[in-house]
Amino acid sequence: MKTTTCINCGQEISSPRGRMYCDNQCGAAYRWKLSEKDTDKPRECLECGKIFYAKPWQNQKRLCSNDCRRSRNSRKVKEWQKKNPEEIEKYRETQRAKKRKDSSIERFYRWNPDAPRACEACGETRVLDSAHKPGHERVGRGRCKSRNKWPEKVWVLCPTCHALLDRLHYSPEDLGLTV
Repeated sequence: MKTTTCINCGQEISSPRGRMYCDNQCGAAYRWKLSEKDTDKPRECLECGKIFYAKPWQNQKRLCSNDCRRSRNSRKVKEWQKKNPEEIEKYRETQRAKKRKDSSIERFYRWNPDAPRACEACGETRVLDSAHKPGHERVGRGRCKSRNKWPEKVWVLCPTCHALLDRLHYSPEDLGLTV
């Protein structure tokens, strides 16, 4: 353990690396003392050129408003993209590679790998939905794993059979489903 004194308040500190401040607040106070305070002087906005005054806690502020901040950020990003087209393409490729499909049915099959890959009522395989059984209807967004348990709480249906069940109020027995 190294023993040093805090360069802001002078308190003794013992730490394995020999810290300069006794805590984060002391470090912030010391850096605040060192920075030049020019908040009482008028400033020119880097984006629109408007003259403005910064508050005492806004010593680093160089833009007059959030609109100017958004405008400058957008402009800077476009300039960078224009200068570095190969970098932005690399970024887009890596983002595409990171993303996996995240539809509700894909999530359902991640949670229930043994669920059928065809409609339980008619056998359709192209497009599927998960339909909640009576007494297990979803509340809210329904993305919860426990509410999408197959076969206890949901059926795997095609959109047509799902609509017949939910909108046209066919009974599960009419569609050949077991409750």
